[in-house]
Amino acid sequence: ISGTVFNAETDEVIPNALISFKDIKGDKETIFITTDEQGNYELALQPNWDLFIKAQKAKYFGDASNISTTGLTESQHFLQDFFLTPIPMGELEIPGIEYDFDKATLRPKPKEILDKLIEFLTLNDNIVIEIRAHTDARGNDEYNLRLSQQRAQSVVDYLIKGGITKERLQAVGKGETEPLDDCSKYEACGDTGKDDCDCHQKNRRTAFKTLSEDFKDVFKGN
Repeated sequence: ISGTVFNAETDEVIPNALISFKDIKGDKETIFITTDEQGNYELALQPNWDLFIKAQKAKYFGDASNISTTGLTESQHFLQDFFLTPIPMGELEIPGIEYDFDKATLRPKPKEILDKLIEFLTLNDNIVIEIRAHTDARGNDEYNLRLSQQRAQSVVDYLIKGGITKERLQAVGKGETEPLDDCSKYEACGDTGKDDCDCHQKNRRTAFKTLSEDFKDVFKGN
C-alpha cells in the first residue's frame, strides 16, 4: 500500500504525518510510519491482514480508511491517499442542532447529526473540545445564558452516552453574548427583536471549539 497525505483545504502535501496501521483483529502490534518530505508513505502488506489506517498530524483533524488482504490469492497494490483538515482557531458550527422551544431537549433529527460527531471524535481521539450553545437576543439575558448552558450540557451528555470520554468535553453556554449578526437592523425581525427571522435562527446555534490536541486516555493507553 502507498499513498500521499494532503492538506484538505489547499491540496499541499504534508510531510512527517503519522500513519498508523492497526490490526482490527487485535492479533498484531500497531505499525507506525511517517510520510517523507513529499508527503508519501509505503508499506508492504501481508496476507490475511485487516487494517484500520489513520493519518494524523499536529494542528490537523485526522483521516482514516480500512484495508483488507483477507481472501486475496495474488499480490495487489493498494493506493490510499489521506486528506487532513487544519484545525480552526475559532468555533465550528454543528448545523442542524435544534431544540424544543424554550427547552434544552434535543429533537430526534439532531441526534443523527451528533452520531456523526461521535464518529469524528472517535477518530480524533486526541482532542478536547468545548461544546458552545448560543441563543438569539430575545428574552432575559440571564435566562438565555442559563438555557444555553443547559442546551450545551444536553449535547455533552449525548456524546458521553455515545462513548466519548467526559474529560474530553466541556459544556459552555454563551447565551446571546456572541451573535453572528445584529437582528435589530432587519425589519423582518422587528425593532425590539421580538419577531422570529432568519437572523435569529442564525444566532441560535450550537458549535464546538478545539481546546487541545494532547488528550491521553490512561485506561486505553493512547
